[in-house]
Amino acid sequence: AGAGGSAGAGGSAGAGGSAGGGCEATDLGSVVGSNVATGSTVGGVAVRGATLCPRADTSGMSSPEVTYKWTAPRAGIFFFHTLGSTTDTVLYVLDGACGRELKCDDDAIGFLDSYLGVELAQNDEVTVVVDTHPDSTPGPFQLSVEEWDGACDSPLVNLLECSFEGGFADWTTTDVTGAYVPLQASAAGTTDPLMQFFPSSPTDGTWSLLHGFAGTSPGTIEISQNVFVPAGASAVTFDYRAAWDITTGTPTQDRRFDIVVEPAAGGAALGTFNVLVAPANGSADTGLRRTSVPLGSTGGALRRLRFVWTVPEGATGPGFFDLDNVLVY
Repeated sequence: AGAGGSAGAGGSAGAGGSAGGGCEATDLGSVVGSNVATGSTVGGVAVRGATLCPRADTSGMSSPEVTYKWTAPRAGIFFFHTLGSTTDTVLYVLDGACGRELKCDDDAIGFLDSYLGVELAQNDEVTVVVDTHPDSTPGPFQLSVEEWDGACDSPLVNLLECSFEGGFADWTTTDVTGAYVPLQASAAGTTDPLMQFFPSSPTDGTWSLLHGFAGTSPGTIEISQNVFVPAGASAVTFDYRAAWDITTGTPTQDRRFDIVVEPAAGGAALGTFNVLVAPANGSADTGLRRTSVPLGSTGGALRRLRFVWTVPEGATGPGFFDLDNVLVY
C-alpha cells in the first residue's frame, strides 16, 4: 500500500502502508473511536492478501491496500470496521508487525463495509490492513476502532436478541418434553420450583434465558440463529450458570451443553464445541461463568449458530440453567 492513508484524531500521520516486502505502516498509536483514519487505496501498492477471506484477494498482488499499526491501550475486545466507506473493502488484522493473519472480513456489515473483532491484551500490537476487494475499484475509505463496552447489544454486534430482552423473537427454539422448567426469557430472581438451585441473575439488561436442563423424556433444548461469523480466530462468548442433581433412578448418561456451527441453510455441522458436561449420578453448581468458545475454522460466512443442551435420559433429576450476554466476534 502506498501513501493515501491519514491518521485521525490521536493517530500519527505517515506514509500509509506497506511497500515491497516490509511492514511500513502509519502508526495510529492506541486511538479508539470513529474514523480514526481516512484515506484512499488509490495509488497503493498490492503486496499483501487476505488468506482467511474466501472471496477476497488471496494472491496479494491484484488489489492495492493501506496498512496501519495499532496498539491496544488495555485488555479487551476491539472492533475494527470500515462502515461508511465508499470503496468495497477487505479488512484484515495481522499479529504484531505484519505477522500471521488473525482475522479477516469482507462484507459483514453490508455490501461495501468490513467489520471484525479481535481480543487483545494491553500493549498488544497489530497491523490493520485496509485492502480493496479484487472485484472493486480502489477509492476512499474510513477506518474506525471501537472498544466493546461489555454489552452484547452494542450497535456493532450482529447477533439479535443477544441478551433476550425481547424474548426469543429472533431465535428458533426447541424444548424437551415435560420440561422441568420450560425454556423462557425471564427477569432476575426466577428460580426452579423444587430444588431452588439459585435465583437467575441477568448480566446484560433485565432478562436472561432460563430452562430446567431436564425433562420427563430424553431430548434437546435448543436456541439457534443465523449470524455472520468472521473468518479467523472467531469466538462466541456468553455468561452462564448451571446446576443439576442427576441422581434420580439409575442415570447412566451425562447431560451436555454444546455450541454447534452449521451452514446458514442447515446441513452437516461444521464444528461442535463442548462447553459443559453434567455427569450422571452427580450434582453441582458451576457458579456464574464468563466463557469464550473458539469457533475454529467455521467462520467467513453466514452461519447457523446453535446452543444445544442434551438431556439423554428422562426423569433422572432436576437442573437449572441461566444464560445471558451472548457475543460473536
